Order: sequence, then structure tokens, then C-alpha cells
Amino acid sequence: MHLFITTKNHLPLAEREIYSLFGDVVRDDNHENVFLTKKKVDEKLVRRLAYTSSVYKVRIEANSLRAVVSDIKKYDWEKVVDKTFCVRSHLGLGQAESSKNLLGEKEIAELVWDKLKYPTVNLSNPRTLIGLFNFRGKYLVCTRVWENEKDFFERKPHLRKENHPTSLDPRLALACVNITGIKKGTLLDPFCGTGGFLIEAGLLN
Repeated sequence: MHLFITTKNHLPLAEREIYSLFGDVVRDDNHENVFLTKKKVDEKLVRRLAYTSSVYKVRIEANSLRAVVSDIKKYDWEKVVDKTFCVRSHLGLGQAESSKNLLGEKEIAELVWDKLKYPTVNLSNPRTLIGLFNFRGKYLVCTRVWENEKDFFERKPHLRKENHPTSLDPRLALACVNITGIKKGTLLDPFCGTGGFLIEAGLLN
């Protein structure tokens, strides 16, 4: 399973992008920009997403915080953590819990720490980011597999060598390429104009 956190603007585009590349997705009840897919995800494809901010792989799914603690203790974190890690809790994404029952970042980090041979925490730039989410009443412990660096901003029309007043925004062009569902092959743009779609498709090979 994979969890997708999208931008809050252009939600229909964000959802359609994910659906076109990965199939059926389910939206969270409480937060409209959080989606989950249970289908197998090619993690190379997530790097193409334009309106998704980050993608997480679900490692643990539990019905209660007590079960989360138990499952974290049993999980083989040596196979997951790459040198350094940190924990971020996003329980605000799901149903509210009273503060006394919250499983905090420090508590989760200590549980993971105990499972590692050479544990190292890096709060600012971890190699492995572990996130705790609540999605439709289920607690999900995930690791981030991708964060959108938004390099398409560097391809804004006014930054190109030759500008044109009707050039398409590169983020929108990238999303449209993704929505076609194409993974390999040829993309035809018969009225290519200044090549907004073709630039994005070309960068995707």
C-alpha cells in the first residue's frame, strides 16, 4: 500500500494523475488531499507526479495505538532504515485523539531505535523518514519514498531562452502527460505550439 499526500489546490487533477498511473485510489474521510492505493506501485513512476507533494509506503496497518506499538516492536527496521532516520506524527490527518492517548514522535523513535544495531537520528535531513498517519480509522506507519522537489518550476515559460505569451505552465503540462496514462511509447501532440507537453514528455523519456 502507498499513501499519497497531494497539494490542496487542483485536487481533481491530483487525484486523476494518481489514478491514471496507479489505478484505483481511496480518499481519506477527513482530508481531501490524502489518498491510499492498495495496488502495487512502481516507485519509479511516483517521481513523475506533478500535483503530489509526497508518497509514503505503508509498513504497518493497525486498528489501535496499542497495536501500533506492538507491531513496531516486531517490525524488522534494519531492512528499512538507511543510516539515519526521524519520525513525524500526522495523527491530525485522521480522527482526533485525546492528548493522553497520543503516541508521540519521541515514543515511536525510541521503539525504532531499540530495533536498530547502529541507530542515528537526524531531524533535519534524515535518509529515512517514518510517518504515522490515521487514514479512515486505521493507523498507518509509513516510510517516505519520494518528496516532490518541484523542479518543473525551473521550466516556467518566462525562464526559457525564448518566451511565448501562451506557453503552458509546466506543472499542468506534466500532469496532463501523466493523465494520459502513458508509461512508455510515443506521445503525439499534433498542435504542439511551443512544445509544453513535449518538453515534459521528453524529460520522462
